[in-house]
Amino acid sequence: MTNSLFRISFALGVLLCTALCLNSCLFIPEDKEGSSQANQRPEVRIVSGASTKEPVGVDYRVQFRWSATDSDGSVVRYEYATDDTSGSDAWHSTSESGVSIVFSATEPDDNYPGTSADWHSFHLRAIDDNGATSRVASQRFNARTIEPTSRITFPAMVEGVRFLPSNVVIRWDGQDLDATSDSQSPIAWEYKLAYTGHVLFDEPAVDSLYHGRNLFVGTEGIGARILGENRYGKDDDRAGLNDQAEVRDRSGVRIGGEGDPTQWTRVDASVRSVTLPAVEAKEPVLFGVRAIDEAGATESSLRRNENYFWFLTHPEVDLPIVTVNEPALGSFVFDRPEEVWELKVPSGQELRFQWRVDAAHYGGEAGPADYALDHPNPDDEELSAPDGIGGWIGWDERFELDTPFKPGDLQVGQHEFVLKVRDATDRKDAERTCRVRVEVVPFTMERPLLIMDDSRFPTLPPSDSQHDAFLMETLLADWLDDEDADLTDLYGAGDVAPSGADTLTLADFGRYQHIVWHFQVAPNTPWSNLFSVETRRGLLSAYLSGGGRLWMIGGRITSSFGSISRPGGDFTYPKDAPNGPGDPDADFGLDSFIYRFMKMRSEIVSVASRGPGSSVQRRQASGLIGVKSLHGAFPDLPLDLSKRDPFQVVNGGGGPSFRGGITDWEGYRSSRRDRLELPGREPLYGPTTMDTTLQFGEIRAGFDDAVIAWRYASTAADTAALIPQGRTVVLDFQPYWFEPEPLREAGRSLTSWLRTGADN
Repeated sequence: MTNSLFRISFALGVLLCTALCLNSCLFIPEDKEGSSQANQRPEVRIVSGASTKEPVGVDYRVQFRWSATDSDGSVVRYEYATDDTSGSDAWHSTSESGVSIVFSATEPDDNYPGTSADWHSFHLRAIDDNGATSRVASQRFNARTIEPTSRITFPAMVEGVRFLPSNVVIRWDGQDLDATSDSQSPIAWEYKLAYTGHVLFDEPAVDSLYHGRNLFVGTEGIGARILGENRYGKDDDRAGLNDQAEVRDRSGVRIGGEGDPTQWTRVDASVRSVTLPAVEAKEPVLFGVRAIDEAGATESSLRRNENYFWFLTHPEVDLPIVTVNEPALGSFVFDRPEEVWELKVPSGQELRFQWRVDAAHYGGEAGPADYALDHPNPDDEELSAPDGIGGWIGWDERFELDTPFKPGDLQVGQHEFVLKVRDATDRKDAERTCRVRVEVVPFTMERPLLIMDDSRFPTLPPSDSQHDAFLMETLLADWLDDEDADLTDLYGAGDVAPSGADTLTLADFGRYQHIVWHFQVAPNTPWSNLFSVETRRGLLSAYLSGGGRLWMIGGRITSSFGSISRPGGDFTYPKDAPNGPGDPDADFGLDSFIYRFMKMRSEIVSVASRGPGSSVQRRQASGLIGVKSLHGAFPDLPLDLSKRDPFQVVNGGGGPSFRGGITDWEGYRSSRRDRLELPGREPLYGPTTMDTTLQFGEIRAGFDDAVIAWRYASTAADTAALIPQGRTVVLDFQPYWFEPEPLREAGRSLTSWLRTGADN
């Protein structure tokens, strides 16, 4: 052997020995003698999560929990992945032993209507302190969500095709029943406007929404696409499958690119309305909306008149309807051109105009408003004033005066308030002009008392002179002993029909600190003086709002204010109070004198002379035979049997019966405590009715909870709301039939309260 070969052999031997030595070191356990063993891989196990592989699936929000062990060290972190495990950013690291994941669920499932689902997988591995990785633990499952729903809330849906003006506003709402948030709101919406031609069947219509062109895409050409002469040619939107259009599948997944004209318009959850482009659609178009939830599910069910509807538009412009209100003086509805509200205002009173704008009848919404007081030329839109006095205040989103008009702005005499209102499109041609002519009337109140004689008994006792004298000697005796009173007889000598009311002015009333108005229904009268003075001209409202004090006495006063359709009064009962503005079931409104100044808040009742329950028995049983006191300062009022004996037997109704009680009374029901205990209002009297008849046995009138006399004094809340009124008393029954001495006592207390605010 040569030296070279020897050196090579020696080197190989050394290398072999070294390798054997190193190898034995790796496999010899580390024990008392210092030997070692190889690092062991950790183990990981998913203990909770989406364990089912059934198609019914699991909730799209999955909480995974796991545990891990490492026999020769410790686990320092975990890595998990969903669906894809090969991407560079597929794995996510965590030191926690659990994670909550929201999975997508986007594919509508016909086997489970109203839900969407997607198959997913979850993968987990553990890493120990030596960098060793466990085997991957996996679960496969079907994540499922309840699809969100949407609903068009405006305009109101109708059967068939809705006819709307251009620039309509559409609003919607919706919910996501299994949303994470408490609001259960979807996270986004999609809407679309599509052309459907003359085809008005559900299936083709829905097909147009899924596959047709979205007319919000490229809206600069929308008019041509709907009305153009070539709309049945190459770009016919009825088919929606033109050369450029890509389509969505049934779930709404867009197949086309960014320029896809069939895609729906997506907006954030906070957007819940859209103004349609100003077009004339002579053939039906469709609007649809759908909700998207946090799982990515898109509402897959399109339902006519719920989340889509047909409509046509026309180029004519509809104007909003405007209701102008002055809290103390009433309101006026402007719904026709050239209308003017004639308003009488006491001197020294502020004006705080407010207005409500209704554009719902044509699919619009309220927009900006501008106003001016005493503008020298309202057609001059350039003349402005910072307070709106003498010039326009400027267009803005407002529904009341920026500041009220003060007495210093309103000298005695004539003024004009002009209000201009537009809808949400802010177009000049969609502008309503409202004019209010304001006459500021001096209130001197130099005289103490005016007695308004508005009572007539043309066919029954008592005579007019007997009735008037009785009031002077009982209820008004104390007052007339102390002060002079002026008298106005609205009928004149011997007249049956009302006369004189139309000549009265607010200035006539403004001379007096107090007005006593006594009233009795005159049969066969086409209208009442109360209707002429208040319902038509608002003089009593203005008088009370200016601080005047009013005492109303008589039979069935409330109904005698009448309505435009029945100015003589409507004496059918019951009458329902309004539950809110525009209540269609109410028999009197929030703006009526009955509600605002008489403070009637609940159902009005009386003898059932017509309408439901108007039998002989009911009329007889509900007649007034006495008045019970509801207030400690007032005595009971018994019926004067020398004038009328309700238990006198008379013939009628097919046999003997009682004569019955007094029928001329009205009252409000007090069974609802919230309406009885109105601040500032004090109930004084309730009815005692005749509850048995000779012929028919016992009949219950059911009016034990009625209030037929009350008084009202303004509260601090009235003053804060700028609707104070002078002290007001209502005795809504005919006092002539009752014993005189208790009436004198009641009159003393009421006279003292009206004049001083304290009982006698």
